[in-house]
Amino acid sequence: MEEIIYRRYQRLLDEGASFPQIIVIDGGKGQLSATLKSMEILGLRKKSLY
Repeated sequence: MEEIIYRRYQRLLDEGASFPQIIVIDGGKGQLSATLKSMEILGLRKKSLY
């Protein structure tokens, strides 16, 4: 999950594409933690993207 989120949002950053308005995580604490870790690494966790 961590790698998938990282690759997807890194590609959006590289391409200058727009970000989705909402991210739905269908899983438990593990998937949420992995997603937040990737977003933190990319500098997107506390950033308003709209």
